[in-house]
Amino acid sequence: MIVSDLHPELLHDLTGSNGRELPPDKVLGKEDFLKLLIVQLTHQDPLNPMDDREFIAQTAQFSALEQMQNLNKSFASVVEAMKKVERMAALSLIGREVEVTSGTFEFKGEPVEIKFKVDKALEKADIRIYDPKGELIKTLRLKKVEPGGRSVKWDGKTDDGEEAEHGSYRYEVVGYDEKGNEFQLTPRTTGKVSGVRFKGDEIYLVIGDELVPGSSLISVEG
Repeated sequence: MIVSDLHPELLHDLTGSNGRELPPDKVLGKEDFLKLLIVQLTHQDPLNPMDDREFIAQTAQFSALEQMQNLNKSFASVVEAMKKVERMAALSLIGREVEVTSGTFEFKGEPVEIKFKVDKALEKADIRIYDPKGELIKTLRLKKVEPGGRSVKWDGKTDDGEEAEHGSYRYEVVGYDEKGNEFQLTPRTTGKVSGVRFKGDEIYLVIGDELVPGSSLISVEG
């Protein structure tokens, strides 16, 4: 439908503009579309009426617009329903042991099992452990690391042989192939979910004192 062919007063009523084009922030709905079509028919030249093919094309446009708006509404309803299902699923994890892709853990004086994933065989790997202040306090070195899920225990001692303080720790795993190329490996952490937080459309699991994105969930035990 050609908007510029309409009567200026009608165009102003529908668009809020005195110009011949729609403002960029104005979107015509199906009711506006129907009004435009009726006005075109009302103001057409009796000696040169609208061509049948043009009329059919415009009614087809109206039908397509209505179907698109109904589809958008249906899609929005489906998306909202999926969000509710995801939230209910997240709440069901409270009190359960889970494994997530997160390189953080709480150290309470007991040995800690550090997990990570290896995609291909490596010549060696370094596990670097950082204290609550962000300082590197321990490096665990492994040789000939095979692909798959791997784990190693940290006894809670620093590189200086001292007992590490309690708190929230972070670790990263770096692998090296036979040519010395460096690879960042995926860290994994297990813990009990004590709560769930919702921030906008994002879901976070409370594991210890950490907020872990729900998208990082790998498995649920039990």
